Amino acid sequence: MPLTPIVMVPSDAPKAKGFSADTRAKPSVFAGGRLEGHRLALACVLCVGIAGCFDAPSSTESEDFFHKVEQTADERVVVSTLAALDSFALSDYDVFNAQRIEVQEDWIYAADGRLGKVLAVDKEDVGSYRFIGHGLGEGPGEIAAFRDFDVSDGHLVLANRQHRLARFTTEGTFVGEQIIDHEPVRLEIMEDGKVLTFDNAYGDNLFMVIDVEGTVVHGMGIVRNAVEDLGAGWLLRSSGFVDYYDRHIYYTGYSESLIKKYALDGTLVFSVATIDNHPNEINYTETVGESSRIIGYASTALYASLNIAVYGRYFLIRPAINADYVVLRYLDVYDNATGEYIRSYRVARAPIDFALDDEHLFMLQADRNPETGESDRYIKIYDNVLRDG
Repeated sequence: MPLTPIVMVPSDAPKAKGFSADTRAKPSVFAGGRLEGHRLALACVLCVGIAGCFDAPSSTESEDFFHKVEQTADERVVVSTLAALDSFALSDYDVFNAQRIEVQEDWIYAADGRLGKVLAVDKEDVGSYRFIGHGLGEGPGEIAAFRDFDVSDGHLVLANRQHRLARFTTEGTFVGEQIIDHEPVRLEIMEDGKVLTFDNAYGDNLFMVIDVEGTVVHGMGIVRNAVEDLGAGWLLRSSGFVDYYDRHIYYTGYSESLIKKYALDGTLVFSVATIDNHPNEINYTETVGESSRIIGYASTALYASLNIAVYGRYFLIRPAINADYVVLRYLDVYDNATGEYIRSYRVARAPIDFALDDEHLFMLQADRNPETGESDRYIKIYDNVLRDG
């Protein structure tokens, strides 16, 4: 989805750290600060500790959420170009605006916010498929504005911008809906049907664990304290992407070159820079009026990451652009235990989203449809490059 984030605050509000009014004219692949085809998760994690080094990450008290340890490697190491094993076009299912994908057991799931539904396709027989969800609307199980979804152990949860979570079985049966007191922009299904949500804008906490009744049973990270400390730029600076794996939370920044891992009790495992480690202080701009300040991403912004997925001993991050504002067509591999950069793989087309199972890496990618000549969205299937280390 296009991104044009702007925050308006009173002119006497505290200034955010690291802001710059730098308006140097540089060529940018992002028109007006937009990233076409990518869903931004305004997700963030609590400030509870700083990693010491790669071989001995610490969990001391927080100094600064944006503090990070630099990588020991100083440049990307590309080992190969990924080649697709198979693919199928989502237009064959009348899905034209897929934003997110997930993989569970024998099925591939693709969410289209304009349909208000999730497409489920059999991995072994792509002619076998079904739709899950009640479509667009404001009734029970309907989606007025899609936020995110996740699938686990026969359950699928859809997040709506109207503070609602809709639960379905993966067979398509509507289970129920919860009205919650915050607006999750990212969610992950946990154990026992609980849902972990991320909200750096409205909730009292950045993380909230919600049970099947819609009750918040655990919260971590006080947003309001962070906003007071970091100023009005918090919403932009803490924007990012999140994954949940083996009872740990992984976060990578959208405009900050930052990767974090947390245990569920809030202990910080590491806080490290991405391999690009852009100078993020040039990413933000503000215009001060008589009664307000308009804060947004600068035209010169060096965006950092566009997704994260964890598997086994490693995790993948899709980097955004390099220092010359060229879109990067790589997937970067980092060590799960330390956050240390390991290697990279080149991809022919940068993925909109990706997911992993034990055998394969699935990418949602835009490509030209040879039958129609038009741009289409495909699920392309590759070997799981993390499987064998």
